[in-house]
Amino acid sequence: MSKKLSNIDIVRAIQDGTADNEMETGLRYYNESTRLREAPSLPYGGTYYGHGGMKEFLKKHHETWSEHTLKVHRYIDAGDQVICLVELMTTSRATGKKVNMLVTEWWTLKDGIVTDIHEFYFDTAAVVAATQA
Repeated sequence: MSKKLSNIDIVRAIQDGTADNEMETGLRYYNESTRLREAPSLPYGGTYYGHGGMKEFLKKHHETWSEHTLKVHRYIDAGDQVICLVELMTTSRATGKKVNMLVTEWWTLKDGIVTDIHEFYFDTAAVVAATQA
């Protein structure tokens, strides 16, 4: 009998897969109702739904950044939520400017499926400034 993954284990698997540019890990834990929310001011800002939305977001994100590293400093178990304290290290494709900042991610899960991801950047204005040529 296989062990049921905890919410933190699921988020960690997705984060690890995303870091390796491996979309399938994440899609295993999303459904068509899964929602990703990014600040509207970001170059890839908006709300994305389901598998198609996740693919669209990752495409826009990849078009914005050339080098991209996420380092998760901490996962916090909050019941049906997992909070990730993340360091973003990236380089703008448009300008070559580097961005290094903290991002807090709030993941909500139900029955092993991600229902919501809400990301909070420390300084969205710095992201916008770095990406505008």
